[in-house]
Amino acid sequence: MTKYFGKIGKEEITVEVEKNDDKLIVTSEKARFELAMRKVAPFHYSILHENKSFDLRFYDNQKIISLFSRGKEVSVEVEDMKSRARKLASGGGEKGVHVGEAILEAQMPGKIVSVKVKVGDEVVLGQGVVVVEAMKMENEMTSPKDGVVKLVAVKEGQSVESGTKLVVIE
Repeated sequence: MTKYFGKIGKEEITVEVEKNDDKLIVTSEKARFELAMRKVAPFHYSILHENKSFDLRFYDNQKIISLFSRGKEVSVEVEDMKSRARKLASGGGEKGVHVGEAILEAQMPGKIVSVKVKVGDEVVLGQGVVVVEAMKMENEMTSPKDGVVKLVAVKEGQSVESGTKLVVIE
């Protein structure tokens, strides 16, 4: 499951997306949708929900998603949790945008080089929490928000797969 942050006009939304075979499960604070999905072309999908067909396209390096239905278009600017954390840690964006629980996940298979926090530690936006070595490069995962470490799910030396939960911050 991957968490995304989106912006429709001035409204910000947070959604979790899970892909199972030809089904896409999208969960937001307000609703949960199970969508039948078929790839039409690169970055172009056909979606079926409650007997309604939607055309879904990704643009600008997959940072803009456009949903078309019955001649109407809704565009959403999106970014995944890693991109959001990197932007916030570098001083971009608005501080405190991340609300709720933050789950840091491995972005690719690798090995845990160091865990810099323990359960109960207070962390600040941009603080390093775990270092993952992947493809012979060390990547420091940083906190996307101020908070308290709720869970450390890995230990130094452990191998991880893409999507493995590393740390949870409240």
